[in-house]
Amino acid sequence: MYESSAQRVVGSRPKVRRAGGPATSALQNIRNAVGQRKWKYVIGACFLLSVVAVVLPASAARSAKRTSPHRHAAAPAHNTAAQNGAADEQRAVYHAPAANKKSPARSPTDHHVAKARKAAPAASAARKRRRTTSPTRKPPNIAEEKEHEDEPEKNSAADEPEPAAVQNAPEVLAPAAADKDDTQASKGRTTKAGNAEAIAKKVAAHRQSEAPSNESIFRFATPTLPSDPGDHNDENIRLPKNVRPVGYKLVLVPEYQDQSMSFKGSVRIMLEALEPTKLIQLHAANLVINRGNLTLRFASGAPGPDILSIRTNDFSQFLYINLAEDLLAGDKYELNISFSTVAMYDNGFNVRRYQRDEGPPVWVYGANFLPTEARRTFPCFDEPGIKAPFIIEVIRPNNLHTVSNMPLSATYKKRNDTKADVFITSFPMSTFATGFFISDFVSYGNSTMKLWARPGAAKDVDFLLTMGPQILKFYEEYFASAYQLPKTDVIAMEHYISDIQNMGLLYLPESIAFYDAEDSSISKRQTVMLSLCHAFSHEWFGNLVSPEWWDDVWLMDGFATYFQYRCLEYFDQTAKSYDLMLVNEIVPVMKHDIMKFAPAVVTSVDTQYRIYQSFNVFSTQKAVALLRMLDMAVGEEHFKMGVYKVLDKRMFGNVTSAFVWEAFTEAMPKKRPLKVANVMEPWVTQPGFPMLMVNRVYDENAATLVQSKFALEPEERESRFTWPIPITFVSSEQRLFDNTMPTIWLYDKEGQLENLPGPHHWVLINSKFAGYYKVNYDVHNWDLIIRQLLWNHTYIHPLNRAQIQNDLFDLAKAGLVNYTVALEATKYLLKEQDYIPWKAAFEKMKDVGVRLQTTESYSKWKGYMSSLLSANFANISWDGNETSLLSTELESELAFLTCYYGYQPCIDKALKMFREVKESTTAGDDLPTHLRYTVFCEAVKTGGEKNWKFLWDRLQESDDPSERSDIIKALSCSRSAQLLGNYLKSVVAPDDVIRHEDIPGLFTSFSDNHEGKPVAFKFINDEWGSIHKRFRDVPEVLFQIEESLLETASESADAKTLSSFYKHNKQSTKIPEWRYKQVQEERRLDDAWKAKFYPVVKHWLDEIELAV
Repeated sequence: MYESSAQRVVGSRPKVRRAGGPATSALQNIRNAVGQRKWKYVIGACFLLSVVAVVLPASAARSAKRTSPHRHAAAPAHNTAAQNGAADEQRAVYHAPAANKKSPARSPTDHHVAKARKAAPAASAARKRRRTTSPTRKPPNIAEEKEHEDEPEKNSAADEPEPAAVQNAPEVLAPAAADKDDTQASKGRTTKAGNAEAIAKKVAAHRQSEAPSNESIFRFATPTLPSDPGDHNDENIRLPKNVRPVGYKLVLVPEYQDQSMSFKGSVRIMLEALEPTKLIQLHAANLVINRGNLTLRFASGAPGPDILSIRTNDFSQFLYINLAEDLLAGDKYELNISFSTVAMYDNGFNVRRYQRDEGPPVWVYGANFLPTEARRTFPCFDEPGIKAPFIIEVIRPNNLHTVSNMPLSATYKKRNDTKADVFITSFPMSTFATGFFISDFVSYGNSTMKLWARPGAAKDVDFLLTMGPQILKFYEEYFASAYQLPKTDVIAMEHYISDIQNMGLLYLPESIAFYDAEDSSISKRQTVMLSLCHAFSHEWFGNLVSPEWWDDVWLMDGFATYFQYRCLEYFDQTAKSYDLMLVNEIVPVMKHDIMKFAPAVVTSVDTQYRIYQSFNVFSTQKAVALLRMLDMAVGEEHFKMGVYKVLDKRMFGNVTSAFVWEAFTEAMPKKRPLKVANVMEPWVTQPGFPMLMVNRVYDENAATLVQSKFALEPEERESRFTWPIPITFVSSEQRLFDNTMPTIWLYDKEGQLENLPGPHHWVLINSKFAGYYKVNYDVHNWDLIIRQLLWNHTYIHPLNRAQIQNDLFDLAKAGLVNYTVALEATKYLLKEQDYIPWKAAFEKMKDVGVRLQTTESYSKWKGYMSSLLSANFANISWDGNETSLLSTELESELAFLTCYYGYQPCIDKALKMFREVKESTTAGDDLPTHLRYTVFCEAVKTGGEKNWKFLWDRLQESDDPSERSDIIKALSCSRSAQLLGNYLKSVVAPDDVIRHEDIPGLFTSFSDNHEGKPVAFKFINDEWGSIHKRFRDVPEVLFQIEESLLETASESADAKTLSSFYKHNKQSTKIPEWRYKQVQEERRLDDAWKAKFYPVVKHWLDEIELAV
């Protein structure tokens, strides 16, 4: 399996051969001659002499080894540079699966990679001289499943598959070759930017392993490891830097007799000692370790230091292995551990059930190890910055099969109607990226791209199998980095599945995987494409390049989410990526980022709890906003070059924020150099974002700029933080909106703009809303901007029209502008035909409407909104004619809001269409898909229980994911508390009418229903135990339900309930504590808003005269 040596390593125990034959007779004669008593003294003296002859030279050799400067040089620090140097070293050997890939000429910047790799060549040469390398082991080159009779196992290993079972599998893992030069290590890795022809071919050949050793392993009793009760703190959750894994061989035997999530297995870890140590510390949680099978050897096979003791710490999830002697820095060792677990639901090993058309339910088994669940399945070094290649072997029944990160190498027959599937050596990967899936699913596609689905469930697989390779090709060309894996398997799950980031093994819900391009709306296509683009982008950002530690998790999800929009726009030119990012990611995250308690993107992650909390929508959305700002500031060409440099230098390695900024700095043009870390680091390390106050000096054609932290309350704005703000501006004289590269970067608190137009021309800062900040102006400039909107709004770019709406309402909410200014700016919406400004405006106006719902002015507010919307009612294509993504989204939004605010012609149209659906034999087939939710919602809202029951029955008959989604949301539109309460009970019912993927839409609709909010809030609070029990293995569903609890907390009294809820359910919640604090703060501000701003809004509504 690993590098071996025929020469015994200094310090290992000598083997003593027993005397026999003629020599035995001679010794017996001597013993008879001297007598029994003296013979004992002779034997004792000989023993002492032999100890001196062996121990003294060995001790001297070890001492010389420890004090040698070369030995210390060969023990790199376990930091980012060392780890990535190790990754480069590993890939020089482990890159065998991509040996036939072609690589372009290397970039001049590649010398940076070589620096991290050249650690003590003298020590490496010394080790080579001390050892004789065994013949190269070559794994079988197997493209299809081959069956072999398994060798008889010793000690009845059917119940104890480790390590004996490991020996029966082909050995395909070899240790990293020392001191490979940078050019050699980089072969097959990436292509040069823009060199699409150099994108490499997939894996073609693999080495064959030699026959494994049959050496037996001495077995002891198998006690259960005790937990360490004394260390119940998280003072240091990081592993020490004394050893690193070079490779894993993992064998798993799940329990297939029932749906319990129990299993047993073994792991063989090749370790390299980075410094002398008597402690091996790794991760293990909720595992029973077989002490009898725990062994440590040198890589040569010689016995290693004795294991004195082992212990676990349940709180820190560490496994401590204490040794009698030091490991020697630079040497490699083989650690073998057998383990098992009891049935648990939080071990990263997931079991799902599905019902076939005939027969009993079928159980399938998979792994979701993100972020730190691998340690609950097998002992490992479970940190994202510690990567190593894996060989995975899974024992499974004959009627099932397994897929994993890499292609199948071989299948071996086992006992009791089982087989062992062994997969070829993986690339170096983090433990969270390892995975497997065991099922009876059937596959579609070819050896490079397969879709796995329930038998008989797959209807439309062509779209995914066609678009999947095209998306990979897009990323290869965009990143100028070849897709390194030989295959991609996509698992279609009946129920909603988490965002699992297994290398080469993706999970998608069936609603996404089975997409019918001929019979779906443009909006549905967008949803499917975004999901596919996001999943495939994680192969680069997340798997091939991973964060060094969880404080930089934004580098995975932020980049993946950002590139999903660029991918979508590539395949649909009408889906403008910068526009969609604005309304889908940036506007929503600003809503939370203006509040107290909002965290920074990069925060300290020093507890297990904070690891899980680092994965949140807030950080991802803010990361998208900052990447968009950087892209638009430096230009797409240089942004892409920065991404290329990150991937080129850290393929199969790890990155930090600092490294990413340095790579982008190198990508900047020489004529316009930019130290990217200086401009971006404050944005990711400081909470919140700035507001830029622009006071024009009209008689000097200039303006003063003052930045401060934007916050809703004055005391929060008195912050010491400043941000490097990219300043761009346009005016009615110079409408150069496409120029988003900054005129200046404002680093200081104050600055100045010159050469502005005269006092009759408006000025807008932040072209295309590129920067992640808000802008306030003096009263006169706001007046000029609003007059332009009312006269001819098209003179201002749609993204800036969205910015104006977004900024004004938040500035009014903070008391920095009068609410009448924000409300006056909405009058122009009568003529607005663009989706982006509409979406931004109505997100803010909905916030005002919620606050007015319990006041006497709400009817006038509804009248005003209805007047704005009715002007566009005639533009809605009720016949279902869809033209582009953004126009379709606009029609869908306008139809819903026009009916929602009570415009009677809209309500009449929706009810007429619903009657046609009920009377049609092809119920609803002709209903425009982008208007279907509006039609169904109005029918439920006004039609009572009869219409509700009709749609409930239709839901149970429908197998169309798009229609199911619309019905699920529409059923939440009822005004009956009893109907809504019964509906929510179906969420935890065992009949699966409400599926996992239905949950987010269901609860979002409750948040938009004034009558439904208190019902949903009470249900989630009362039934959280049942909810968590059903969805505990689907964190995204729990997150959405918990977010709905926060969104439906509409009364001041609810804030106290939230505090109690979080206190009692902290361990099962998915949303960080700061969001709970924010909601409690929002309820307090609601009361303050009504006292401070309601009179102004009421007066404006009383006085307004709007000509429609």
